[in-house]
Formats: sequence, C-alpha cells, structure tokens
Amino acid sequence: MFNPLTLILVALSEALILDEAIRIGTLLGTVLIILGLYSFLWGKTKEIKSLPRQRVEAEEPGNTIDGEPTALAQPTAMVPSTSPVRKQ
Repeated sequence: MFNPLTLILVALSEALILDEAIRIGTLLGTVLIILGLYSFLWGKTKEIKSLPRQRVEAEEPGNTIDGEPTALAQPTAMVPSTSPVRKQ
C-alpha cells in the first residue's frame, strides 16, 4: 500500500545522507502526490457512504428509469456440485 509519509522520509534522507539538495520540484511533486492521494480517498469515502442510500432508494417500488427497475443486481456465488479432491 502506498504511504505518502515515505515520500517525505526519502526526500529528507536523501538530503541528510546523500547530501542531495532539496529542490522546489521535489517538494512540489511530493505535495501534489499527497494531495492527489488524499483527495481520491476523500472521494472514495463519500462514494461508499452514499451507496447504501442509493441502493435503498433504488429498491423502493415505483423507482424505474425508462420502464426498467433501478434495483442493483445482487452478486451470486458459484458453488461446484462435486469436490475437486478425489477420495482414495
């Protein structure tokens, strides 16, 4: 999993251990990557919170789009009829 704190630690360790200069581009890139990640996570959280409400609204009677019901299809599980393990 991506950890934005590693970007900061790498930039600091580069400067301290390798005596590499910290440039504006490095700082700007780090800030943009971190902001992008957190904005994505913020949006994903809002989307997940709105899903149960959308599903309830879609399952209410009379909710149709162009004559088709708007209820979301439930995933089905495939169960094998026989076991793949052979008995001896």
